[in-house]
Amino acid sequence: LQCGQCLDGFYATSDGTCKKCSGRNLLPFVLAVVFMMVALVVLYHVVATEDKSSQSHSMLLVSVSGSQMITVVQMLAAMGNMSFSFAEPFSSLLNFVQIFNFNIEVLQLECVASPSPLGLLAGKIMIVVAMLFFLCVVHVFHVVLFYKAAFKNRMPALLSVLGTMLMAFFISTTSTVFSPLQCSEPHPNGKSTLKGYPTVVCWDAGSEHSAMVAVGLVGSIIPVGALMAALWVVAVYPRKLRQGDTD
Repeated sequence: LQCGQCLDGFYATSDGTCKKCSGRNLLPFVLAVVFMMVALVVLYHVVATEDKSSQSHSMLLVSVSGSQMITVVQMLAAMGNMSFSFAEPFSSLLNFVQIFNFNIEVLQLECVASPSPLGLLAGKIMIVVAMLFFLCVVHVFHVVLFYKAAFKNRMPALLSVLGTMLMAFFISTTSTVFSPLQCSEPHPNGKSTLKGYPTVVCWDAGSEHSAMVAVGLVGSIIPVGALMAALWVVAVYPRKLRQGDTD
């Protein structure tokens, strides 16, 4: 189990070796945070300011293509978690898209912090919460600056943005919260470890597995809640349409 993680000050590479951290190893993590914030601002602007009544066919095509691309990327990231060996360059592609599956280890996280498997799982789930919170902050500033603090009138826009984000990352969120239930085949000693966290022994009293399962089940509220909300919208949409309620 000790071979499943690098020593402090070292980060794991794709070939299974550990390399010493340097100052430049912080760059991927910083760039990822900046990119995520910019992407969320762009997402809010596109979704919250679009006029569905006058949306052109070209913009609709771009929106549909973008959503399909995000889905494909998440499916590729999920494939990367399978116990198969893929040849190059497909293997490198799968390693790259792991970031879209909240696999923040690819950002050389060991050079920024050294969280335990439990802390790492909680951090991945908190990424989703942080993204939702950031969108709410952007919404507050947008409404105050451009709509004279008319929060009630702009509530549909916020719900639309949050729903779009949750649905866009539904696969990644679901894969993350249920990762504590994915155990590998038994090792020669008869014990199994988590596929995503090889230092955690499954259902062992001395490991963090039970706590990780509990955290994952709590985190499952996010995708399950999003799915239930989507089903509710589908159920009430015909009635709202007949009433002429476009909000």
